[in-house]
Amino acid sequence: MKKGSSVENAVRLIEEQILKKYISKRTKISIERNKIINHNGVHHEIDIYIELFSDDIYNSTFIIETKDWKTKKVGKNEIIGFNHKVEITNATKGIICARSFTKDAINQIKQSPRIEATKLYDEISGFLGGTPRLSHVETQDIQITPKYIIIGTVAPDQINSFSYKGRNIQRSDLFEELFEIQKIRKEKEDELLHSNDLGIHEYWEEREIGIEMNDLIINQKNRVEKVMIRIYFKFEVKEATVVSQYVVEKRGRVAHYEVPLPNGSKGIISLTSIEA
Repeated sequence: MKKGSSVENAVRLIEEQILKKYISKRTKISIERNKIINHNGVHHEIDIYIELFSDDIYNSTFIIETKDWKTKKVGKNEIIGFNHKVEITNATKGIICARSFTKDAINQIKQSPRIEATKLYDEISGFLGGTPRLSHVETQDIQITPKYIIIGTVAPDQINSFSYKGRNIQRSDLFEELFEIQKIRKEKEDELLHSNDLGIHEYWEEREIGIEMNDLIINQKNRVEKVMIRIYFKFEVKEATVVSQYVVEKRGRVAHYEVPLPNGSKGIISLTSIEA
């Protein structure tokens, strides 16, 4: 996630939460990022463009600009430029988020009644109870030990094929269809996720199911009356890595976390809380 886009995304998430909390459900909300406005042939980019539509009669516009500057302060020229965007969009209010402002910028804001300045911080630790903890669960191992009640005698190492309800099926697919192994795994993962108990966790579970006559055939001839399995799960609960975190003064905070996805790649989860 690029730094600039990360800040914009954090501010957008906070504003979405504020609007959901305070705006009537009958009001339609539109939020766009990096919207381009054409005013008399001149193009202007708006970091976050918000429109509220009430009863298809009245609508209001709010625009937000983020300045993700580590060492440079926002000066009066940036405020003048932002005020121009407020005017050409006929925005009800414009909010500019930055880490610091010059004295001239602050005085310029005082002369611009539709502009509000709010400070941006990178560290949540000193605000609102600190950085929220987020964990994720990784499945390290699944082992299935089956036992079949069969008419006839078949040694376990001589089982070569399965036919279930008239179709050939792999053993792993058969267990999934009979016992919903992935559903059990997901339920265990959810339990661990809510417990937030970091470390290795192991579970054993036994299940059995009766089979209708002729539904399950082994080696094309031996009918199975019952299937019993012993499932072993090994999970690891890990604390998610904080990628970025922001506090927008008087509005809220966002923490972005990196978590593994089922396909092996990495994804981002965001936790948002508001002050407003």
